[in-house]
Amino acid sequence: MANDFKNHWTPENGSNSLFGLNAATESGNLKASSYYIEDGSYFRLKNLQIGYTLRNSVEWLDNTRIYLSGQNVFTITDYSGLDPEVGSTGIDIGIYPQSRIWSLGINMSF
Repeated sequence: MANDFKNHWTPENGSNSLFGLNAATESGNLKASSYYIEDGSYFRLKNLQIGYTLRNSVEWLDNTRIYLSGQNVFTITDYSGLDPEVGSTGIDIGIYPQSRIWSLGINMSF
């Protein structure tokens, strides 16, 4: 990547796909480019809870619910960054991806 600026596209060197990467190139290219735009579509399961309620299992216990809960269970995407949900600006600035959380619990009613 360090020497990519030497092989950037010019009218004389039209076979390359790279544009001038920084101010060190001949043209001083600092313009915005669509070179790094990619498809950011994704499918994400944000919340999932699976549970089972046992009723009247013991005389002093009304019911018991056992559950497994998950947040950010999975994401399906072709996006190459850490997280396709980049925020309100639409620009991926390397925000840390959302945490995956699993919880196992029991609710009891007396």
